[in-house]
Amino acid sequence: MKLSEMEQRQIIKLASDACCSRNHNVCVELSKAEFELSDTGIEFYHTRFKLDSKQADHRYLVAKILIRDKAWTLLIAHRDQHDMFEGWHTHPAIETLGNQLHQLIAEVENDPQGLIW
Repeated sequence: MKLSEMEQRQIIKLASDACCSRNHNVCVELSKAEFELSDTGIEFYHTRFKLDSKQADHRYLVAKILIRDKAWTLLIAHRDQHDMFEGWHTHPAIETLGNQLHQLIAEVENDPQGLIW
């Protein structure tokens, strides 16, 4: 299901605020939280930089919030011990988080369980 223009604006605002908050206490030369809008939601990236460069060294897709069956869901990237992507998993606390967009973005921003960043 594609996002409406109003949903796109809302999700961009919420994701932008979340990434700005995450990036506030982190030196941009070391890493940065970023996002991109997709047709069905938003994708969050963790971008790492070389110490002597402003060019991204690695950019990892770490989470995405998608609309499925008219409800929002949070998926997190599963990686092996070598940081290789293995697949997507529904966030384990999705039942308690609910399906409200602002709650899911707050979970991505704060990441209290350390599963995303």
